[in-house]
Amino acid sequence: VAKTSQQKPTPEEIVKAVLRNFSGKDNVNAVSVFTQRLQITPNLENISAIDFVKENLQAVGQEEESRYLLVLTKNYAALKILQQTFFSERGQPEILFGSSFPKDQEYTQICRNINRVKICMETGQTVVLLNLQNLYESLYDALNQYYVCLGGQKYVDLGLGTHRVKCRVHKDFRLIVIEE
Repeated sequence: VAKTSQQKPTPEEIVKAVLRNFSGKDNVNAVSVFTQRLQITPNLENISAIDFVKENLQAVGQEEESRYLLVLTKNYAALKILQQTFFSERGQPEILFGSSFPKDQEYTQICRNINRVKICMETGQTVVLLNLQNLYESLYDALNQYYVCLGGQKYVDLGLGTHRVKCRVHKDFRLIVIEE
C-alpha cells in the first residue's frame, strides 16, 4: 500500500497488513504486538475477515501478486460461507474433497486430483481444497508461487515424487485451501 501510494501507511492499513499476514495464530496477538511497538491506535471497527477474503478473491487478473488463500476453520464451516458469500451460480469453484479412506490415499487418486488442479490452473477456474494434505507436496511450487515467466506467461512445476511437469498459470486462477 505504501509503495503504490508513496505515502506512509495509516494505522488501519498497518493493522490490515498484520492481520493479513499473522492472524492465524491463537497464542499470539500480533495486532497488539505491532500497535504497541509502533505506538499507534487504529480504529479496528471496520476491519473484518470477510473483507480480507473478498479482497483476495477480487485480486483475480490483477498485476500485483496475491497469495493463495488459506482459511483456518472448524468443521469446514468456511466452505459454506464462501459458497454463499462469494461464489455465484456461474462462478462456482472446483471443490476437491479428500479423506483418510484408503482409496483417497492411492497414487491414482492423487494423480486425478493433481490433474483437476492443473486443468483449473490453465483455464483460470478457482479451486478449493479440503482435507487434501496429500496434495500439498505436489503443489509446493504453486502454493509458494515459484513461477517461471516465459513469453509473458507464468508457469509452475507440479510434481509427483520425482516426476515434474510445467503447468501454465492463468492470470485468473485462484487456489483456496481450507484446513481445520
